[in-house]
Amino acid sequence: TTQDIHALDHTPLIFTAFLSPQGKLLFDGFLSTDSDALLLDLAAIQAEPATTYLKRYKLRADVAITPTDLH
Repeated sequence: TTQDIHALDHTPLIFTAFLSPQGKLLFDGFLSTDSDALLLDLAAIQAEPATTYLKRYKLRADVAITPTDLH
């Protein structure tokens, strides 16, 4: 992400982008928190590529990446 997620300690919402190693924009959206969860709100068309991308880089972390449709 292009933002420091620790900013969520004192603000409820931050805009962020995810970039390729070459600096190309992959997807963007808003980050917020909900109890112990980090929420990423982005366009529906970006959901599948974003989920794939994030799962690739979580490695062995104890993290669940779950797409949610709020319609």
